[in-house]
Amino acid sequence: MRKVGIEIEFAGIDTATAAKVIASTIGGTLKHHSPHLIDIEETKLGHMRIELDTQYVHPQSADEHEFLKDGRNFLGSAVTSLVPQELVTDPISMDQLHMLDDVTNGLTAAGAAGTHDSILYAFGLHLNPEIASNKTSYLLAIMRTLVLYNAEVYAALSPDITRRTMGWAQAYAPEYEAHIMKPAYQPDQSTLIEDYIALNKGRNHHLDMLPIFAFLDEKLVTSLMSDALVSARPAFHFRLPDSRIGDPDWTIRDDWNLWVKIENKADELTPNDLEKWQKDNPHR
Repeated sequence: MRKVGIEIEFAGIDTATAAKVIASTIGGTLKHHSPHLIDIEETKLGHMRIELDTQYVHPQSADEHEFLKDGRNFLGSAVTSLVPQELVTDPISMDQLHMLDDVTNGLTAAGAAGTHDSILYAFGLHLNPEIASNKTSYLLAIMRTLVLYNAEVYAALSPDITRRTMGWAQAYAPEYEAHIMKPAYQPDQSTLIEDYIALNKGRNHHLDMLPIFAFLDEKLVTSLMSDALVSARPAFHFRLPDSRIGDPDWTIRDDWNLWVKIENKADELTPNDLEKWQKDNPHR
């Protein structure tokens, strides 16, 4: 069974409180790296991490000077109300996602707040679904499907007003969309990677393929990018706009089901779909 890693941002409670809630809900042992970075090991869903989402408050090495550590801790305490906490999970089996609802419900009960709670809370949710295949045709079909159904996906996500105003991730560059939607475009793996990096500026895309490409050919990706901070893994990185912790009607499974629909549409993709997209987008 395939798995999916989850990343959820939220505010309202500190790192220690969030870690205790998680451990009390699905078990696990707390390992404190700093006041703003805690691992929860051996939970029912595997390893998890809760951290304040800024690198400046975390020790850069185990032997960092105490004065610098104290400064980072002070900074973390000062920005806790502005910078989100981030919960990062190990890959979770699809049939266990309901247990993550117990975690988010527990965090909500403890005071965790999501995107809708403040105009300042531009918090997101990221899904990291394991790839079903490393075939180039499969990866290309997923990207094409997101281009084809971008408007429908956006409507299904129904982003909070904060995210509609500030944005959350870029669509692919128009010239890249036009390039990959040509029915005749049937690249090999290296060409797919090279075109993606050459025609898309930056890394903040709604469907970030760089982790997969680095997993498949890290040497090639590194040679093409000046920014080498790419986490290589056999998983898509799908950026969704809203963290809805705090909403009693929210379940992570709704967001997962949207991804499943994208994959199902990719299975049904035909050359006629690509030709129709080109006719509907003549200026791309």
